[in-house]
Amino acid sequence: MKTRIGITMGDVCGVGPEITARALVDPKVQSIARPCVIGDAGVLARARDIVNAGFEIVTFRPGDPIPETGDGAVACAVPGLGVGTLPFGAIDGRAGAAAYHFIEAAVDMAKAGQIDAIVTAPLNKEALHAGGYVFPGHTEILAD
Repeated sequence: MKTRIGITMGDVCGVGPEITARALVDPKVQSIARPCVIGDAGVLARARDIVNAGFEIVTFRPGDPIPETGDGAVACAVPGLGVGTLPFGAIDGRAGAAAYHFIEAAVDMAKAGQIDAIVTAPLNKEALHAGGYVFPGHTEILAD
């Protein structure tokens, strides 16, 4: 059985969604893991299209069972923050707050046994702080 890895997409205005989309179609990743994205499905779809990744996105709410996906599809836990319309390349407190909530949802999923590991895409510390979170980065959020 492959390891279920939760991938937080990071800052929705940054490179995290594109890095995530590229990782989802990497044959090495597919051979060892069953990835599950934690983030915004609209942003993931936009990043998928930018990098021509060509996978289907199957959404669910954090805490609900992770849907089974076949080849060419990925599960995406959507906390429902509505940040899918924020532009790439901007610093926005809403994106920073969303990045925090994606990590929080991943930790909850790991504690519940839904995922075996967490991988974090980049977040923007300035956006994180603008969103009301004073953590220096992922490590400190996870430690908290």
